[in-house]
Amino acid sequence: MLGALAASLGRISTNYNSIIMGYSVWLTSIDDTEININALKNHCQNSSNLKFDTSKTWTDLYDQIILVQDNNQWNFVCGINNNSAFSECADPDSLEFFEVVKIADLLNLFVVGEEDEIYYLPNYGKPHNRLDFEKAKLAYKKHGLDIKQIIENSGI
Repeated sequence: MLGALAASLGRISTNYNSIIMGYSVWLTSIDDTEININALKNHCQNSSNLKFDTSKTWTDLYDQIILVQDNNQWNFVCGINNNSAFSECADPDSLEFFEVVKIADLLNLFVVGEEDEIYYLPNYGKPHNRLDFEKAKLAYKKHGLDIKQIIENSGI
């Protein structure tokens, strides 16, 4: 599901440049509930280096984006549309990924990449083995948000 969408959104255009991501990565809820945008906004307001932006001047692909300030420059952390259960985010190889995992932990979201591979489990960290998000959803339906069960039942 996310893999096809990720492939279609591999490029983020801005007013200044185009950023071409090597691969797409998403913050997403395991139960398909909408991401709490108010909680994201509050998180940004409580941080001196984050900006919650709805102006669509940085990019018009999302209803709102979160940017992090690095020196005097703003960098993309994640973008989300209203009423969405997922948010495109910075990849694990970027410095901005530190902010992505803070959001994942705060909102109990998984970080999932193309081909539905789990890159980060909320309040747990990076999995030691490759895990499949669709298998994780099935484990969640049986065991709830028991990370140990999700890991045991989601291996690729």
